[in-house]
Parts: sequence; structure tokens; C-alpha cells
Amino acid sequence: MLKALVGRAGRLRKHAMVGGIEAGNVASIALHAGLAFEEVGRLPEVGAQFGP
Repeated sequence: MLKALVGRAGRLRKHAMVGGIEAGNVASIALHAGLAFEEVGRLPEVGAQFGP
């Protein structure tokens, strides 16, 4: 699904996509890296309003 979304964004001439991934989710980090996403920042000690 993510690969299709990236493809559609490219066809629509979108040049940037932003994703937020919890630091411990290594599978998601690898998935995004495989689709050319790059880490550009971290938000240490930030809480989640709707998380566990």
C-alpha cells in the first residue's frame, strides 16, 4: 500500500512525503528506507495523545 501511495504522489508531482515512525518500529523504518524515505529529524521525549 505504501509503495502505491509513493507512486501516486510521484504521478501527482508531489516532491515530499512525511512519515512519523516510533523509534522501536524497526520493520516500519526498514520499509520506509527501502522506498527512499530519509530520516530528517527526531522528536525525543514527545508524548502521544492517543497512544497506550
